[in-house]
Amino acid sequence: MKILSIAFLFCFFLFFNQIVSDSCYENKICSGHKSASNFPPELYFYLGPQYTSLQYTVSLDLKLKNLITDKKLPFTFLLKGNEKFYPLTFTIKNNNLESYEFAYTYSFRIGNREAKNNFVYHLPFSPDLHFRVTQGYDGKVSHKGDLSNSIDWTMPLKTPIYSARKGVIAEIVDGFDEGKFEKEYLDKANYIFVLHDDGTIGNYAHLSKGSISLKVGDTVNTGDFLGLSGNSGYSSAPHLHFNVFVPKDGISYRTIPVKFKHFYNKNGEILKEGNIYFHHDELELPEKEVSIDIKNTKLCDEITNSECKVSDGIFSVKDKILVYIPIISKNTNTYKVRYEKLDGDYIKKDVNIKSNLNYTYLYTFFDSSSFNTSNLFGKWQASVYIENEKILSLDYEIR
Repeated sequence: MKILSIAFLFCFFLFFNQIVSDSCYENKICSGHKSASNFPPELYFYLGPQYTSLQYTVSLDLKLKNLITDKKLPFTFLLKGNEKFYPLTFTIKNNNLESYEFAYTYSFRIGNREAKNNFVYHLPFSPDLHFRVTQGYDGKVSHKGDLSNSIDWTMPLKTPIYSARKGVIAEIVDGFDEGKFEKEYLDKANYIFVLHDDGTIGNYAHLSKGSISLKVGDTVNTGDFLGLSGNSGYSSAPHLHFNVFVPKDGISYRTIPVKFKHFYNKNGEILKEGNIYFHHDELELPEKEVSIDIKNTKLCDEITNSECKVSDGIFSVKDKILVYIPIISKNTNTYKVRYEKLDGDYIKKDVNIKSNLNYTYLYTFFDSSSFNTSNLFGKWQASVYIENEKILSLDYEIR
């Protein structure tokens, strides 16, 4: 995010014809003044034609000679709409002097510093996907200070990202293709700002180069496509960085905590670091909230780098029967996997494992070495229990 400061200096004698002077920064923020003989100047601001659907917080400071204003300086105000705005009034201190002078500088940031946020946001990815919050509010890696109320979801490169709330596209950067966890990359992230109707701004960052087809001033609804996730800028791995912020003034800003609705809390809550969240309209989840990812609890042939190589459900007597259990919410529950033979000789083996707050997945395995091999052939079931309550079963066969 660029911090922009624009400066102007004017000097006038008290006896002159009317002068009108306007200038614009990138046709975004425009300022001008009217000055006439024996009258104090009038200073005004307005938005360029492409930006009248947006709103900016502007901080103004002046240096004056033979003039005073009705506002304490520096003065911060909100600029929006398509009308000229006169933020303050000048008065000539001494008409007996031959001249007055004024110089002004201003800085601006998108949004309204007085915005009050009560909105509950949607998860910014497809309803058929779910991702873990790998860094939450006050995250130890990089969510500090003004960025403290930010969320990171780790996800594959070029995952489609959707608007978490209706708004107007306020700013786009889409030209960077590199990312490293080095300070020189702090200002090299692709991002998109969405201005909401209450003056807050949603920031979607580290997007892939060339993936944004929108333009400033476009309206997006909740769930509209914004771009593709990436690894641009100050980033150690592909992820989506999201926050909602408001300006403090025309120079600085602050992120604010927001709630998201999800399947197990449709009224919304602050998301917790380390947890996986599903869309509020997901239909295939159990009604009762559980601490594991049921849809992705699988039988595996092997587990490598925390990834399960999913089994076809057919094993030999020499195979280890691996059950992979992704953790949705951090917990210290006791889990049990019960391996049971469903036909012929009844065989049962329970494997217990206790979670801790650092685990993102669990796994257990059935070792057949202590059993008579001839008794193992047939149909089996692996059932997962949480605190002795059966949650799900997985069928397989040993041949």
